[in-house]
Formats: sequence, structure tokens, C-alpha cells
Amino acid sequence: MKNSSNNSISNTETLAKQRPGERGSALVVALMCMVALFAITFAATKIRVASARDIEDKNAQAVQYWEARSGAATVEASLITDVPSIFDAEMLRAQTAVGGYPLPAFDPPQITLNYSRPVLNPDGSISNNNASQCTSLLGNLNAWAQRKSVIAENYASQRGYGSDKTKVAVFQESLRQQLVGGPSNAEPAYLLEYQIDSAVGEQGNARGRVRPSGTIMLGPAQPGCNTIVSLSANPTDIVVGSSSTLTVTYTNASHVWLTDQTGAIVPGTDTTGLTENNSSQTLTFTVSPIDNTSYRAQAEGSGCRAVSAEVTIIVNYPPPEIIQFNATPACINQGQSTTLNFQVRYASSITITGGGVNQTFPGNTGATITSGSLVVSPTTDTTYTITATGRGGSATGTTSVTVKQPFSIDQFISDSYCVTPGSPVNLTWANTNAETATITDSTTGATVGVTPSSGTRNFTVNSTTTFTLSISRTGCAGIETLTRQLTVNTTPVPTATFGANPSDMELGNATTLQWTSTNASTVTITPSPVAGSGMSGPQTVSASGSLTIIPTAINQSPGYTYTLTVTNNSCSPQTITKTTVVKVRPVFVPPPCPNVISFTADSCVASGGNSTLRWNVADSDFVTITGPGVNQTFSSSPIGTGSMTVTPTGDSTYTLTATRTGSCTPASPAYPTTATVNVRISQPPSVNSFIASPSVIDAGQTARLSWNESGNLSTVRITGSGGDTNTYNLPPGQRFLDVRPSSTSTYTVTVTSNDCSAQTASQALTVPVGACPTITSPFSATPSNIIRGASSTLQWGISNAAQVLLDGTPVSTTGSRVVSPNVTTTYRLSAVSGNGSCEFDQFITVNVAACPTPQIMSFTATPNAVLIGGNSMV
Repeated sequence: MKNSSNNSISNTETLAKQRPGERGSALVVALMCMVALFAITFAATKIRVASARDIEDKNAQAVQYWEARSGAATVEASLITDVPSIFDAEMLRAQTAVGGYPLPAFDPPQITLNYSRPVLNPDGSISNNNASQCTSLLGNLNAWAQRKSVIAENYASQRGYGSDKTKVAVFQESLRQQLVGGPSNAEPAYLLEYQIDSAVGEQGNARGRVRPSGTIMLGPAQPGCNTIVSLSANPTDIVVGSSSTLTVTYTNASHVWLTDQTGAIVPGTDTTGLTENNSSQTLTFTVSPIDNTSYRAQAEGSGCRAVSAEVTIIVNYPPPEIIQFNATPACINQGQSTTLNFQVRYASSITITGGGVNQTFPGNTGATITSGSLVVSPTTDTTYTITATGRGGSATGTTSVTVKQPFSIDQFISDSYCVTPGSPVNLTWANTNAETATITDSTTGATVGVTPSSGTRNFTVNSTTTFTLSISRTGCAGIETLTRQLTVNTTPVPTATFGANPSDMELGNATTLQWTSTNASTVTITPSPVAGSGMSGPQTVSASGSLTIIPTAINQSPGYTYTLTVTNNSCSPQTITKTTVVKVRPVFVPPPCPNVISFTADSCVASGGNSTLRWNVADSDFVTITGPGVNQTFSSSPIGTGSMTVTPTGDSTYTLTATRTGSCTPASPAYPTTATVNVRISQPPSVNSFIASPSVIDAGQTARLSWNESGNLSTVRITGSGGDTNTYNLPPGQRFLDVRPSSTSTYTVTVTSNDCSAQTASQALTVPVGACPTITSPFSATPSNIIRGASSTLQWGISNAAQVLLDGTPVSTTGSRVVSPNVTTTYRLSAVSGNGSCEFDQFITVNVAACPTPQIMSFTATPNAVLIGGNSMV
């Protein structure tokens, strides 16, 4: 049974802390407890052995019986010592947890487990209950006792009495009593009943039973002895050959020692001359038992002796332990030997097998280490097995020996050993017993894995390269490697740097061409263009160096280009070129001074109108415009043109000033740097009351045009359209014009102001013109000569006539009339215009002659001769 006294305190300590004024009563109770314990320990328990069958071997039966009885007695002793110790320890933990809060030791009998709120749970852990809500320190005593019954069972198990042979069957409260002579509220003492059932028989086949029973008093220790001692072990289970530390905790003792289960004092533990005081003190001892051993601590002080609970250290014999089994070396080459080394303990016999080996060595059953070795010479990879056998069983271990075979590079060649950069080569190899193979390119540092046995692979060579074939295998000392190299040469590509300093300079200065090159056979510098470059033509130079030149002509764009040509004349000639450009500019002179090319404005604007100032300057950085209400500066670089809008309220003068930042070179003669413009305010003219009198006329008549005009005029012009297309320029102030249009005409009078803007105003009117009558068909008589009595026809045609009169008689404008005058008569045809201001007459005479004497003008016959009966036309 494992001892739990590490956390225990004695009854005496508990009572001393709880009831320092009750030492008399405590002494009486302690005496009663000692009497009870003595009675319990030595009381004759009724033992009944029932025989299930005839026992043939009486001696064997006796052994079994006494073995059962011994086991029961051992468990009983554990109960009597260990349970009270644990009880006292847990009572102290509970009292400490509540901080002296007044609580009964256990719930009253009427409180069931469901209603109990203890400070400590049945398993000994502190509950979550508040102290003010707790009903007791440890709770129901029966529950606590059942929980602690495992102490005895574990104790029996540790001593080989399994649960089938020794078991605590009943563990319950049987009595509750007060301390004799103590106050009514004093902590009570308790009695627990127990019953131990120990079987008689082998492997649980009971042939009889030993059933001792008794009681255990729980309560304060006797107050008359202040000496307290407890014992703990760490660890309680050890492996044979190891040690455990026993710690003795004591109070009020001057002499402390340890005893084993035989009662003998453990050597080296008898300690005297200690100082007695009420403080807890400790002593530690180290023990290394070779078998299971029980220890007790005993202490004496002031004529009082205390004995601790028993602590048992279980000594275990482990299975054989193979501490070491290896081969040195673990890897050998074929034909070499290796040594198998071993270290074993807890084994009585040691055997090594494998690879045709079967060798046995004597061992040692204790913790002493057995060491040994065996030399072997395997020819192939071999695993050896060690078998160790001892009291704790057997154990095996293995170790392996690797036997390595030689390996080699048999071939490593290239199909070409001189190539141009960028060309491929084929590498071929053959190996024996290689596990891995790689080929490394010395130029790139790249390593590629290849088939370990043999193969061919293509590689691109950009420069002279050494290829390294590396083969390896896992050897005895790690990775074993063989290498072979071959070199493929190339014509290296030249490299070069080339520059000019300075690359932008004034004419007359020098520049230095600087260059470096590698892998160069020849180096040349060629200028372009040659003229003015400072070089007479291409020039061969060293591989690295410098050349100072002075260009003789300006070339700012594109500049002089100098080309460095580097050539490597090896097996595969390679050439590279580098260029640099040098720009040669004229010698710096200050820039020209500003030049105001133009400064204009809308010089005449209406009142309240805007005027745009416009300028064009050259070689200027800024222009500043000043004037009434204006003072503004504009950037004029790089664009020299600009404009701004002003709104003058009267005639104004504006000034432009062009400036340059820094110095400048004036022109000869100097250009203007300032300019001014004037802006005037214009007044519009007016013309009205444009009339014609008369307002309507006939062709050929005159009409007077008249009008009113303002006084700020420079010109007055009348333009006609229609029948009169003339333009009449009149002096301002005349205000009239007589016109005679041939037909209806429109006249426009336009006046122009005499101010800056020459504004105009105009009005127009139309003068209708009536047309005079016109002859569309002349006035005629047909015939104009008649004989008296004959007639003649008068005919006429008139247009644009308001009235046509024939001898005063109205007739139509176009017509005819037959007349038969008796005498020669003159007729008058009159045409009158609409307003009567235009008319004309036409006259025609019809001559009348007397009747003439008839005259035979001719008389003929055709033909003039005919036959009789024929015809003739007369």
C-alpha cells in the first residue's frame, strides 16, 4: 500500500492548533485511543477456515492459511496507522481552507450526501463551496471512509496480496462520540468499522477464509505528547540499483532514526542531538534497497516517542536492458573486420547471432553492467542480433554492418573540345557501382543529375568550361565520391566599356575617351563624322586606356559618334562594339536681350466693352503689363506670345515690359524691350427722320431726300438701288439730297462716326417712280394715201399710259380705227401718264386724192393664136 503521509499531520499537532487549552481532556482521550488501538491490533479475531474439499497436503494448507492470515494482519496494520494519519491531514487542510470559520467536523447524521456542502470533496480536493455555505469540513463520514478504503487495498497489492486474496469489504462509521471531559462544541472523535476478507488458496481458489474485523478511532492524538514525526519517500517505486530519498518531517524531537520492516535501525539514519522546537524540521536519507522494503520514522523528545506511518519502497527488477550494441566500425570495405560491442544489465545470459555467428556470453542478474565484444568479418551487409535473458524476462537488439564494394569512373569524354560560345557538346560517361552521378558546369555552377551507370547528355558551352563528373555512394565514412574532369575551350566573347568625359562641351575644349576591354586581340576607335571630330580617322589603341581629343567644329545634334571595336581573334573570332557621343556646342555667350516684336490691342472699344492686349516677344523670360488697374506678369519662355483682356473705363494707355533672368547680350542696334498701346472708348452715331418729298414721282421728276443726323460724323453716304444705283457722298450737316430716279429706287443713308471705332448708323426709304407712256406699236395709217371715198386704217400701241386720246377722244392703249376722210386729214394720238406729268403726241396724215381717169394698162391673149375650136386666155 502506498503511503500517503507526505501531506499528513499527527493528531497531536491538530489538537495543539485547534484547542491549546484542552490538553487535560486530550490526554484522557489519547489514552483511550491507545487502549483501543492496542485492543484492535492484538484482539483475537475469529478466524474460520472452511474446507471445500479434503486437504491432502496438510503442510501446504497450513502455509496457505498463515499466508492469508499474515496478509490480513498486514492490511489491518495499514488501516490502523495510515487511515488516522490521512484523516488528520485532511482535517488540517480543510481547517486551513476555511480560515478558522466555525464548522462541525462532519455533517450531522440527518444530512444526506445530496445536501452536504463540505469544504473538501470525498477525493480530498477542495470544493467550490464558499466557507459560509459549507455544512462541514469533510462531509459525510461513510462517503469519506469508502473513498479511503483503497488505501488498504493498495497496501495489500504492493505486498503481493492481490484483490482476489485480500480485500476490505466494509468500511463505515459505527460510533460518534465527544472527547471525554471536553466542551459540548469540541471536535468529536469517530470510530470506523472495517472487515478484511483474506482468501486461503492458490490463485483465488479459496479453500477457506480469514476475516478479521475491528474498529479504527479517528480523532485528536493524545495531547500529552508534542513529538510529531512523518515519513515520505520519493520515489516509492525504484529499479534495482537505483535509490529513493526518504524525508523525515519532525517537531519537538531531539533523536530521529529509521527502521525497516524487521525493526532494525537503518544504517546511517540514527541522528541525535537535534534541537527540540515547535517548528517543523526535516531530515533526508538516501536508500538503495535490493528488495521491497518498508520503513518507519521514529522520533523522541522530552520523554515522548512518535512513530510515523510505514512507507514501502517497491524494488522492481526490470527486463534485461541492452545499454549498447553496435559495430565499430559499422561500415567496412570488403575484406575488413569490425568489432561488435555490447553493454547489458539485468541479464544472466547474452547471445549474439547473425552472419554465421552464434556466440554466448555470461551475464549478471543485478544492475551491474556486463560488457563484451566480438570481432566479425562479414562479406556482405549483415545484421547481428543480441539476445539478453534475465529475471525480468528477455530483450533483443540488432546492429547492422554494411560491407561496401569498390566503385570507379570508367569513361568520361566529350565529342568536341573546342567550340564557339553557345555551341552544344555531348558528354559520355560510364561508371561501376555508383549510386548517384552528377555533372557540374564550372561556368554556371549548375549541377545536373545523370544516370549513375552510363549515358550521354547534351550541354551548351558559352565559355571555356570544365565539366566535372562526380559519382558517389554511401560509404563507411559517409558519402564516398570520385570525380573526373574534362575541359571544353571556347573563344571568349570580348567585353568592353567606353565613354567620353565630358560628353557635352564648348568648342575649343578637350574631351577624353576612356575604355576598358577583356578578351581583346585588337581594339580600334572610329569617329563619325571624321571632319571636325578631332581624329584623322580610325585609330588602333591598347586594350584599355584613354585618348584626349579636341573637336574642331560645332556639332550639337546629333554630335560626334566614336565607336570602340573590340575583336578576339581566337579559334572562333568574336567582335563587339561600344559607342559614345560627344556634343560640341558654341562658346557660350549671354543670351540676347528681349525683343518686343509686337504689342497690339483692340484700340477702340465701346464703353464697358473689353479690349484684348496681344504681344509677341523674343528672348524674354517674363513680360509685365501695366496700365490703369493692371499690373500683371506672365512667363514668356519658351513661348513668347500671349494675350490678356482689359476693360477700360476711359481712354487708356497700356505698357508692356519684357525682361530676362540674368544677363543678356543686346542687339546692335538694340531691340525694344518695352511697348505701349492706346485703347479709346467709342460713341455710336445716329440718323433718323429720313423722308422723300414728294414721296412718289414720275420718271424724270426730282425728289428731295432729307434727314436728321448726330453731330459726331465723319462721313454721310447715300446709296441708291433700283432705278438709281448711284452713291452720293455728302458733307456732314447738309442733311438733304435731290434725286431723279428713272424708276422706283430705294435710298439708304449711312453715317459714320468720327471717333476711333468709325461706327455707322443707317436708315432707308423707297421712292416710287411712275413710268412715262411708251410706244409699243407706232401710230400708222394703212394706206396713208387713199382716193376719196376710200378708207384707211389707223393703228397704234401704247404702254404705261393712264389715258390714250385719238383727236381728243379716249381710245384703248392698243387698237385701230378705220377712217374715210374726204380730204387729206392729220390725226393726233395723245398718251398721258398716271399723274399727268408725262405725255406725248403722235401724228399721222391720210392723204385723200380725187378719183383718176381709168387707164388700160395692158390687154393680151395667151396664146394669141389658136386653132378653130381651141381656147385662148385673155
